[in-house]
Amino acid sequence: MAEPAEGDFGRLLLTPAEPTEAEKLADAIEADEGVLNRFLKALGLKAKTSEADPAPQQDKQVTWTLNNNWKGENKKFTIAIEPSANGKTAKVTMGYDVDYGWDLVARYSGLYLEGDPATQITYQLSALQNMLATFPNVDYKDQPVEVKDVTAKPIIYMTTTAKRTLDDVADATDKAVTALQAVIKKEKLTVTGPRITITDNWGDENYDFDIALPVDRADVTVTDPIKSGQSYGGKALVTSFTGSPAQLPLMRLVLKAYAYTHGYIFDESSTGNGRFFDELTTPDPKADAQSYSVYLPIQSQ
Repeated sequence: MAEPAEGDFGRLLLTPAEPTEAEKLADAIEADEGVLNRFLKALGLKAKTSEADPAPQQDKQVTWTLNNNWKGENKKFTIAIEPSANGKTAKVTMGYDVDYGWDLVARYSGLYLEGDPATQITYQLSALQNMLATFPNVDYKDQPVEVKDVTAKPIIYMTTTAKRTLDDVADATDKAVTALQAVIKKEKLTVTGPRITITDNWGDENYDFDIALPVDRADVTVTDPIKSGQSYGGKALVTSFTGSPAQLPLMRLVLKAYAYTHGYIFDESSTGNGRFFDELTTPDPKADAQSYSVYLPIQSQ
């Protein structure tokens, strides 16, 4: 505040007044970081430090930066994932960080999370819980999964269905292979790869699927129930195993869970080229231990 003083010719001059004690205190607080921290601590607040705002941890945290009209700067949500000791469940927490600067009212009220941030946290955690409930609950950490480019090839195939038992599926498969081999012999075709099983629907009681054999050419004359076409071509998630065909449904769930958790997009309609398929890579289909490669077509990213 300036005070009037009398000049040489009777005019009033403005001279600076001495700062008040309150102004001196404010200047000291602003200039001395230690004083600022002690002042905030007295109010029950905490200064923003790098230790209080660590960088996100790989595979443990997701940071979501906000750009909206809420008060403050450097606004972000952090989703933290803490797996349980048994590896079967995980604790998910969501927090909100914001820098209010010198807005002390906002800093104090920010101690009590409410309003838009609280609403968003409740909504997002609920949405996350609903989404995770749709993921297959399978452990795939010990099952290798790869992304591969699959080449399309000519095939002849037959659609069939069976009860969901190993014997019924094997019987339906054998009948379809016999029908396909008759066409191959008649048309003088050459089989160019392993037998392919394409999943149409894994129902509660029945299994609908196609049995296909890759052949050396596409100009094939076939009649119902045999059809000709092209196998899937494009990117796919692939896993392989040796064992019983009873493991095939589990391997499909493994690929589905892997796709969900790694952000791969796939067709869940069970139609067209987006269907699961597997190849029997064992030379002898009657062997006790059979080898399979299981594929889930995915969209290119």
